[in-house]
Parts: sequence; C-alpha cells; structure tokens
Amino acid sequence: MVSLATAGMTAFVPSLVELDPPTSPFSLHTMEKLALVRGDGGAGLYFIAGGDSLLEVMGWHQGEELLRSYNFIFVARPGVAARNAADRFPVGIRERIRDLRAVKANQLVRCIRGECRCGETRIFIVDAGAPDISSSMVRNCASAGKSIRHLVPVSVHQYIHKLHLYGER
Repeated sequence: MVSLATAGMTAFVPSLVELDPPTSPFSLHTMEKLALVRGDGGAGLYFIAGGDSLLEVMGWHQGEELLRSYNFIFVARPGVAARNAADRFPVGIRERIRDLRAVKANQLVRCIRGECRCGETRIFIVDAGAPDISSSMVRNCASAGKSIRHLVPVSVHQYIHKLHLYGER
C-alpha cells in the first residue's frame, strides 16, 4: 500500500526491509534492519508518525529503547492533544523532546538537522498541517462498510476493496 500511495513521488522510495528475515511486527526490529542497511547505526533515520503515536509509543514493544535509539518526528494532527507530552516519558527521554510546532514549515528541516548534529537522537513534535486521518480510522471505517475514498489515495482504496482488507465491501 505504501508503494501504491507513493507511486510517482520521486522523493519517496518504499523499502522492503520488513520482508527480510527474520520478519517481525515490531518497529524496533524494522529500525534495526534499516540502520544495518544504511550502515550508520541509524543516525540518519527518522521514524515519522502521527501525533497520536506520541501518546502511545511507550506502550509499544520496547518503546523506551526505540525512543532512545532513533530520531522521531511526531506530526501533530487536529484533535490530538500533545500538550505536556514530555510528562509521559521517563528521564533521559523527555529531555530530548523538541516541540517545533511553532516553527514554520519552510524552516523545519533546517531546525531538525541543526538539533541532530549533537550526536544524540531527538524526538520532534511538528505541525505540518496534517489531515485528521489515522490508520485506525481507515481500518475502522473499512471494516464498518463506510467509504474510505476520502481517506486514502484512489490506488490504495482500490487495493483494499479488491482484496477485501479490513472487511471492506
């Protein structure tokens, strides 16, 4: 689905690393594989996720190790309150959180690169004007028989519909 969603976008190159053995459903293992392929220990990797994941990541498989080992960018979405998010994290992680929601979009890359020169991984909260759409919302709508055409690219909608994923009719 990632390949379908990013088709024609030259800035995006989907990876098949999750299919390499040993397969694992855990983000930490995927990041470890990507770091190995890159050969930089993960220094140049950024895990990008929706703002709701910021509130859940400590409950992920080895979430604390994941946050300590890699750079994260959590993209704020409407309806997801991330205020005082640092309070949810243990010492050693909360000090690495940088709230960049006030930084203009055209300055974000420069600001993030500047912060990452320190040699430590960082956790960024950014506002990129993302729509209020989550993978959970897509799955829930599809499984309830509701239209997801307004939530995903046409090619992804056709794929989900053709394979009856998530109970989509």
